[in-house]
Amino acid sequence: MSEDLQMQEVKKQLNTSRFRMGFAQLFFSGEESTLGGLKVLIIKMLGGNDLHLAVTGSFGGLVSFTQCLAVPLLKMCKSNRLAMIVSLLIGVAGGVLLALSVLGGLVESMQGLFLWVFLISILVMSVATGVQLAIETNWIGDLVPQNCRGWFTSIKSIISLIGMSLLALLFGFIVDNMGSLILAGVGCFLVVALSHVLAICLIKEVPDREPKIKPIFEGGKITGLNLKSYALWCYIAFYMLWTGGRALFATFSTIFILTEFKMGLVQLSGFTILNQTMSCIMLFVLGRMSDKRGNRKLLAFISFCVSMSMFSYLTTPFLGVIPLIATSIIGGMAGLTHGMLVVNYSLEIIPEEGRATYISFIRMVMGAWTILVVNIGGVIAHALEKSNFTFEMFGKTFSRYHIMFAIGAAMAGCCVIPLLMAGARKIKNVDLAQ
Repeated sequence: MSEDLQMQEVKKQLNTSRFRMGFAQLFFSGEESTLGGLKVLIIKMLGGNDLHLAVTGSFGGLVSFTQCLAVPLLKMCKSNRLAMIVSLLIGVAGGVLLALSVLGGLVESMQGLFLWVFLISILVMSVATGVQLAIETNWIGDLVPQNCRGWFTSIKSIISLIGMSLLALLFGFIVDNMGSLILAGVGCFLVVALSHVLAICLIKEVPDREPKIKPIFEGGKITGLNLKSYALWCYIAFYMLWTGGRALFATFSTIFILTEFKMGLVQLSGFTILNQTMSCIMLFVLGRMSDKRGNRKLLAFISFCVSMSMFSYLTTPFLGVIPLIATSIIGGMAGLTHGMLVVNYSLEIIPEEGRATYISFIRMVMGAWTILVVNIGGVIAHALEKSNFTFEMFGKTFSRYHIMFAIGAAMAGCCVIPLLMAGARKIKNVDLAQ
């Protein structure tokens, strides 16, 4: 059978699976992107400040840090599908815990306690999401041949993006019109719990593969990894700079928009829709382009464009809401589009044997860095918040958030350097490493 016929047969077998995994990803990770504004409002309602916002912002790094937990889970289950079902059940429990913690806000004298219960609930969901994403990445690597991963992941991601846009509008409308933030929050988070159940139903029909797992730590030492690989550390440096800068930016952008421009969640969802629409277009184009031309150069180009657009937030005192719209459009090249290229690039350079171990190790290092960066940013922002810090420039007033945006954009922009330094190198198997 010719290579083209083989590829057609593979695509025929996996066509339904990419749709199932797309909807499943929407159901288990949509909460992260569609309920960010609601989380901010609830934290503020419960008496939280910039430091608490930074704690939740750093959970994005925790999502990466805890992906290493996927390795023992995959090893125990000996099945990508079963491991995913177990992690999704944790997500169900996390959604219920979120709803209960918001309901506790009805007791005004105990709002301080329930603020931390709410934060811990978000933590549980972040851990579950991290494990789910690691399992999904490994599953795709085991299931889909390299030369059609862009075909598979682009459609999967487009489905997820469209769904997230619709959910963002729905949740925003509910919160803005419910009349009770607490009841709206309880309802939304119960929907999150139910969505994880639906994800389980979907992935049960996706073809399974037995994962090839190597432990990260054995006998007190790091094993199964080629830690001398130049390509490995270039990739880690890229990921740390990009994710650290984006997380710092995202942590304060929502509260900045809500307070500076007095917007509701439906209006905030408008920026999400702009972003997701651009992502769908880019996913459709770049999914096929990456299969033919590779992922690294496309990843470097998109990373540079998006990081430069982040600087436009510094012009809001002069241009108002226009920079927010422009950043949402350009930032649409990031999101799941950028994530698709990041995942496909990692699958391109990481050896097949021990893939889940490499992915978990990389994201553990990157996650620890992101947690550190965002929490340091939160401490700085909270200190500036207590002093009511502002400064004047060219006759306009700038806030502490503009400082955070500048730092985040600069950090994200630097991620292009290690990508260029990596060249076409790949990570050699540890047994073959010189």
